[in-house]
Amino acid sequence: MSNSQDKYLITGASGFIGSHLVEHLLKQDCSIAAIARKPLEHSDVKCYQGCLTDKNFVTKSIQEFSPNYIIHLAAFKE
Repeated sequence: MSNSQDKYLITGASGFIGSHLVEHLLKQDCSIAAIARKPLEHSDVKCYQGCLTDKNFVTKSIQEFSPNYIIHLAAFKE
């Protein structure tokens, strides 16, 4: 079970599984950030907008948010 001290960084948060995971974790009062190509609709989720293939962007996002957990649900799409 999660607690409010838990910080999750989720890739693919706008997809089917990711969006349901975000909803679940928000109900658990967790801090959530997402790496996404487009903005998310959740005002309670910190969104880092960019591409997962950009190593510097991903590294900076992780360092800035400092998550306890990273959940990778993103899929490659051209």
